[in-house]
Amino acid sequence: MRWQGESLVIRRTVHFTFQFIGVLAVGLAIASIWFFWRLSSGPLSIAYLTPYFESALSPDDHKLRVKLDDTIITWADVGRTLDIRLLGAKAISADNNLIVEIPELSVSLSASALLRGRLAPRTLSISGASLKVVRDADGNIDFGLSGETVATNAFVRNLISGLLRRSDGTRAIDYLARLNILDATLSIDDRKLGVIWDAPDANITLTRTPRGVIGQTDLELRVKDQVAALQVNADYDVRARIIDVNIGFADFNPSIFAELSKQAAVLSNFDLPASGTISFKTDLGGKIEAVDFNLSGAAGYFGGSELFPVRSRVQSAHFSGTYDQRLDRLRLEDLTVAFGKDGRLTLPAPLNHVLPITKIRLQGTYSREFDRVDIQKFEIITPGPKATGSATFQEIGNELTITVDVDAGGFGADQSKLYWPASLAPDPRKWVVKNISGGTLDKARLKLVGRWSEKKGFGIDSLTGDMRLNDLTIDYFNPMPRVTNVGARVKFDHRQIDFTLTSGRSGDLVINGGRILLTGLNNIDQFADLDLNIDGPVASALKALDSGPLGFARDLNIKPAAAQGTTSTRLKLNFLIENKMSADAIKVSASSTLDDVSLPGVAFGFNLEKSDLFLSLDNLGMDVKGLANLNGIATEFNWRRNFEISDVVSRYRMRAKLTNNDFREKLGVKIPGLDAERMKGVVGTDLDIKIDQAGVGTLAAKMNLTRTEINLPSLGWSKKSGEAASIVAGASFAKGRFQGASNISLSGNGLEAEASLNFDATGKVNKIRVARLKMGDSDIAGVIIPNGEGWEIDIRGKKFDLSRWVNEDREEAATERGAPVTVSFSLEQAVLSDGGALKISPAPASSTVLFGGKLASKASLIPAKRSA
Repeated sequence: MRWQGESLVIRRTVHFTFQFIGVLAVGLAIASIWFFWRLSSGPLSIAYLTPYFESALSPDDHKLRVKLDDTIITWADVGRTLDIRLLGAKAISADNNLIVEIPELSVSLSASALLRGRLAPRTLSISGASLKVVRDADGNIDFGLSGETVATNAFVRNLISGLLRRSDGTRAIDYLARLNILDATLSIDDRKLGVIWDAPDANITLTRTPRGVIGQTDLELRVKDQVAALQVNADYDVRARIIDVNIGFADFNPSIFAELSKQAAVLSNFDLPASGTISFKTDLGGKIEAVDFNLSGAAGYFGGSELFPVRSRVQSAHFSGTYDQRLDRLRLEDLTVAFGKDGRLTLPAPLNHVLPITKIRLQGTYSREFDRVDIQKFEIITPGPKATGSATFQEIGNELTITVDVDAGGFGADQSKLYWPASLAPDPRKWVVKNISGGTLDKARLKLVGRWSEKKGFGIDSLTGDMRLNDLTIDYFNPMPRVTNVGARVKFDHRQIDFTLTSGRSGDLVINGGRILLTGLNNIDQFADLDLNIDGPVASALKALDSGPLGFARDLNIKPAAAQGTTSTRLKLNFLIENKMSADAIKVSASSTLDDVSLPGVAFGFNLEKSDLFLSLDNLGMDVKGLANLNGIATEFNWRRNFEISDVVSRYRMRAKLTNNDFREKLGVKIPGLDAERMKGVVGTDLDIKIDQAGVGTLAAKMNLTRTEINLPSLGWSKKSGEAASIVAGASFAKGRFQGASNISLSGNGLEAEASLNFDATGKVNKIRVARLKMGDSDIAGVIIPNGEGWEIDIRGKKFDLSRWVNEDREEAATERGAPVTVSFSLEQAVLSDGGALKISPAPASSTVLFGGKLASKASLIPAKRSA
């Protein structure tokens, strides 16, 4: 029964509850219809709630109090249902002075506070306010609404403290979760930099998070005459008391941020519209711990600061990195500047050079503490070459020390003037630009250590590098033939550039290696040394030596075009690099191996044919040595030609073994009385010829007759091959014609003779003077004079054996006739036969013997009349 009673009570209670809920629902529905109908006709005042909101918005320190004219509830725009608005908000100081007035505030109520029976704002929106942020000279940041800064800050901070403080229900403001400042005018007064920034249409939202507060701001920031749309997101950590700020912007010039601090001065180099983000951490005192940036720029200008002094037009740029305030160090993760296909970068003093450039990329760090820039990696892209490397710049002792490592390649030698500054080693640059063209540079490496100061300018401590060149053209000394198709390896430092040639051509001459050395780059005067190995036709080699100011072949009366054969030549040139050079300023050295060479008229009109010779020359002279074939005669040939003023300009040493036929047919020399029957074998001939500047020369001849068979029956003298005999002679000539021959001596097999020759103006012999002829019993002297087709001979002396002439074979008749010879005698004694002699005393006989044939069959001696 008891259970049944309890069950009845429960049923009645449940029934009543549902009836109450139904009635309440109907009542609420009717009330809601009336409430919304009322709101639709206009705002509804709820002034009885005003004191609660005044208390919630007033700080606890009583430095100011908030006074509201009215509190209304209204139907909001799309996106809201009900909106509570606080009208005529005034902040009044403790001494009853009006500090700031806000026409209208919008709030939403905290549900958790309502459950606790309290009226507290959850969101608060301020529209049309004027905000002011001040950074003082010490970097401290203060903020508030426009008006007296200290008092207004108390009002703003009271609102913000509601976001920051974790609600314990003691204050109504502790329930505030979101603060909106809409359509505000923001003014930033940076007194440390002396700059005022304005943002006329700022929207700021502050939202409570478990860690602190997140803020988001959309504004158009004006700095001087620049305007940028910015979005600022900030995350404040209450415990760490650190604000993490991220700023995003578009079409804004980053150079204005260079004024934020000295560390951001690098941004002054980017005068161009940019978009990107800047992130940094700061404490409540405004101290920035770290800054991250990622910027992209459109067309504008790059440079113009101390770091990049020259301002240049750019097409686009990208700039990202980090600034560490603790280390006072800027880290560039990426700096990319695009200049476009026709881009130009003007390098500052001391280079003062306009560099064609397409793009620059680099990564590096800047330490303000140590005044040091470390570029870990850079890339320079130009219309021609591409360069990569690293660099370091550091200020030490009022000087900027510079270290650069570069790898480059991909440009032609014709572009050297575009990429080699004119102020850097100007004379070698002029020589390279003028004389080296065509071809490409495959790869180059460079390491430079230098320094720069305003007082001393730019100086190089060390410079080393190397490169590989292909298909160059080197005009080593104009107008001498150029070297083309040159392949080279190049090494250089700050004192010299060393070209090692691996290939090349000069016409049909082939360069089989060589070296070009430019020295003195660190001195006032620079020198060029060329050492080339050249193979090819002799004619081309002679043409090269004859070209331009050298004129070796012209001086030697050689015609290069007529030369035949091949040569292997090592040519060396040394000269001072200057704008105007003469042949006298060039030191020349050449050595050539001449193979199978033929050259007409090389010596005394003799032709050089198919000979193997060695030629060497320098500024002092030329030497030609070897086994020559002169007019078909094998000759040991040695020719010295002096180029400087000397007593002897040319000297020839020729050694040959000559036959009678060589004398007659190859040399055109006919020796009287010595035909092929009377002279057989070879004559070892040694000629020493000297010629002076005027073309006057001397001849010293030595003839070894040991291997010669000679038979002179008229003189009664003969020698067999193997019997020692020699002729020594000296002669003088001018312009290729003999003028005289003296000191002619012949000795051998009982014969001793001394003679001399006189020549006429045409170079023909007009007198032979025999100073002494001693042979057997004969001891005479005489004169031989050509007479038409014959000879006149005058013989004088102590004794002369005439038996060979008079009694030559009495039984034979006169035989074949030769050149007529008229002989006159003036002798002390004449031998007429083998058994007798005619002694004439006291005066010598004077007689004449006429010969009309090869050997006269009859001869008579006519005693001369005695003189009175």
